[in-house]
Amino acid sequence: MNRIWRNNTISPLWQRAIVAGSIWGALELSFGSALHNLMLPLLAGTVLSFLGVLTLSSLGGVAIQRGFFLRAALICAIIKSISPSVVVFQPMIGITLEGALIEIGVLILGANLLGLAVGGGLALVSIPLFKAVRLYIMYGESIWQFFSDILKFLPQSNNISYGSILVVLILAIYFLLGLLAVYIGFGLRARNFNLPNIDFIIFENKAGAYSAIKFVYPLLHLALLIIYLSIAAEVPKTVSIAMALAYVFVCLIIYEKPRRMMQKPKVMLPLLIFSFVLPFITSPIHNVIGQGFYIFSRALLVIVSLSAIGIELSRPEIKFFFSSGVFNRLYLAVNMAFNALPIYLDVLNSNGKALNAGVKNVIHDMLGSSKWHGPRPVIIITGGLGEGKTSFTEEVVANMLINNLKLCGFLAKGVGEPPLRQGYKLKLIPDGMEKMLCKRIGACGLPHRSFEFDQNVIDSLTEKFLKLEPEDVLVIDEVGRMELFGEVWSRLIEHHLKVTSNPLIISVRRENIMLVAERLGLENAYVIDIKNFKPFDAALEIQGLILNYFATRYIKQKS
Repeated sequence: MNRIWRNNTISPLWQRAIVAGSIWGALELSFGSALHNLMLPLLAGTVLSFLGVLTLSSLGGVAIQRGFFLRAALICAIIKSISPSVVVFQPMIGITLEGALIEIGVLILGANLLGLAVGGGLALVSIPLFKAVRLYIMYGESIWQFFSDILKFLPQSNNISYGSILVVLILAIYFLLGLLAVYIGFGLRARNFNLPNIDFIIFENKAGAYSAIKFVYPLLHLALLIIYLSIAAEVPKTVSIAMALAYVFVCLIIYEKPRRMMQKPKVMLPLLIFSFVLPFITSPIHNVIGQGFYIFSRALLVIVSLSAIGIELSRPEIKFFFSSGVFNRLYLAVNMAFNALPIYLDVLNSNGKALNAGVKNVIHDMLGSSKWHGPRPVIIITGGLGEGKTSFTEEVVANMLINNLKLCGFLAKGVGEPPLRQGYKLKLIPDGMEKMLCKRIGACGLPHRSFEFDQNVIDSLTEKFLKLEPEDVLVIDEVGRMELFGEVWSRLIEHHLKVTSNPLIISVRRENIMLVAERLGLENAYVIDIKNFKPFDAALEIQGLILNYFATRYIKQKS
């Protein structure tokens, strides 16, 4: 065995954050590249942040809760990590900062519209401020000198600092943009988000064991970056340039992403031009070349080091650390968000030229697709030998049929007294017809020698249930060691796991859960242990999960 498993509960707050973070992430991945390609200062960050605040306001505005905004931002930031862009660590920090600032607004002014509005304004204000900090880290004192020299061209007055007025004006405009995003989002707010707790058993590979040594590498890159930025302006420029180029050279040997970055003219050419334009404005003419090389090498080191930190943090061993302990909910939420992401990307793609159609309409359509509650439900009803899994499953099915869910499949009812049943007959769902599945031919031993199976029954029912309507729920009682050998119902189950998207309800002995999960390649499932549930309560839980799933597929929720 090379899998581990554990219980996880996703609360309504986390579920709402998953939806918001997934939509925001889809916007970042789809619009982000197009906006960045325009190469207009602050445009991409401003538009994407505006859309992010709009999205958070629409989903968080229904019932404003503390903790929602930071959770959604963290999910979006991690989704951003799969962007094809070479530099993703900086925008990930920016996204997280925006979520944190909205949380600050809600924390200080209360979980109300005022707190949300102020938080949204602060989130947009962070765009130019974060940009200024990034420019200083990359280019050092030269960037401040550059803007100071530009401001000298403004009209001067003994009593008025026009430079300060300009800065305040820019921040005020961004704050108003944040208020506008909240206003639009709050008007679009999606209702009907009364989400249940969803209990998941997550199966993961043991191979991803946590290794503390793996944290050394991102911390080493971070330490080297801090040390370099601390001493770069104090040492001779030739030493600073040599240090930066040596570090960059080593990183280019180790990492592929920075190598790809160096081959992209749209990344390197603006960096190169800006690095040598700055000295013409801020330095004496005889220092222009040397200062240009210093600025370029410094900026290159910052970009490469942040890229290296992002690469190291994405290692499986580090991901395993974040999948346990206090980070477990975030890790599970991100996994679920990646399952939801294709839904929202598909909405964006279906709008074609979405920007021309109007971003507000696109957001509205995505909110209509946002009633999402995790991946296709695979429900496992489990218990020990002779504890009553089939009887429990039969009661669950009966309660669900009363509520007009379309269930089909079969229950395996024992013939004779346990523990040595004389055989098993199948009771078909929903018509109740019975068919003999197998008869005992020997004492308990190897499972394929204990019973003789009627292959005609297996083949006919397999063919019958291979073809289901989209709203059908397939029930299979039970899945055990025969399926582990690829026999009996293995073909039927694997077909639906790989080809269709119908919800599945299967019963499995408690001791076989891990084996069945391994054989079928299950990554997540909703597990009901008959020791912990009553059939009626289990039926309600399963019914809610399945109806929510169908809503994801078929219902365009109206805001």
